[in-house]
Amino acid sequence: MNNRTPMIVVTAVAALLLAFFCAQKLRETKQQINPAMGKGIISPLCGGLNKFMADLAWMQSLQHRGSIDKLNDDLAEILFRRADKLTSLDPFFFEAYSQAALEIGYLKQERALQLLNKALNTGSCDDWNVPYRAGWICAYWKNDPEQAVTYYEQARNFPSVPTHVNRLILYQKGKIAKNDPEVVLQLWCNYIRGTPGSQRQQTSAQIRLDPYDMQLAIKKINEMSDKVIAELKSKPKDAETEKKISYIQQLVSDASSAED
Repeated sequence: MNNRTPMIVVTAVAALLLAFFCAQKLRETKQQINPAMGKGIISPLCGGLNKFMADLAWMQSLQHRGSIDKLNDDLAEILFRRADKLTSLDPFFFEAYSQAALEIGYLKQERALQLLNKALNTGSCDDWNVPYRAGWICAYWKNDPEQAVTYYEQARNFPSVPTHVNRLILYQKGKIAKNDPEVVLQLWCNYIRGTPGSQRQQTSAQIRLDPYDMQLAIKKINEMSDKVIAELKSKPKDAETEKKISYIQQLVSDASSAED
């Protein structure tokens, strides 16, 4: 017999015992959590087992998700509960929050936002995807542009967030002001010029739009200005109307010069 065989056997037995112990602890801990809402943060266990058990729960959740052919309300609720439980074990597992929220968000917007808010409420979230995905859910699945702006603006404060979040904020502000085309036009002009309020404070080098965003903004500005000016010209001529038309033309001219 190989001299290493006893050591291998002992190691294997120890690993099995540890796995059994951890599985039991995970089972006990899960039973302590409200299956619908969770009880927040689980008290730290010895040897950092919270993190270990959260990883085990994450793998179980991934296996379960992989076995689902088509997600429905009931299955989405199960995925939410799994994510809620494992993030109670490891409250800083930010990937779990955002991934689960993205999977269930189109069916259960409030449950998804509950997970993402739970991550933000830890006070230690450094992943811009968390507020960004909350904004996305509000914008495209919940149809709540005001709430979407709130989350997108939170995401904008993270140093690593992509600059196109500014455009997404603009789209949602445009939805809020959809009945006032002059306001929407002003938003686009501010965006292309990098006026404070349209983007966070940055250096002039950072604030410059990429070619795609620039072309998109110019197109939107031209479309909106044509619409607004045509509407103004359809009204009876007076000094106030002429003043507005002149102001809009100057606004568009100033914004277009930012392309150079």
